[in-house]
Amino acid sequence: MSLSSPADPWFVFVESPSRFWFFDGKDEMDYLILTPGGGTEAGGSIHSGRVYPNRPPVPNELIPHLPPDVRKLFPDVESTPKRPSI
Repeated sequence: MSLSSPADPWFVFVESPSRFWFFDGKDEMDYLILTPGGGTEAGGSIHSGRVYPNRPPVPNELIPHLPPDVRKLFPDVESTPKRPSI
């Protein structure tokens, strides 16, 4: 994933030790899943304001961290307790 500007509010969301989500701070999100056999599954989840079909579902805990214009692509979710930061 490339960033249009280092000042964009990009982030990496760690869903679990084997599932990662990478947001570019604007309108692109990718995922990386480490599989039990040592392989990986990776791809785009959101591109130019559209959610890709047939991809792993975006975790509800991630949605509130997205900018409002991207968050509107998903059903409303309740806020979850704050997770520790590392």
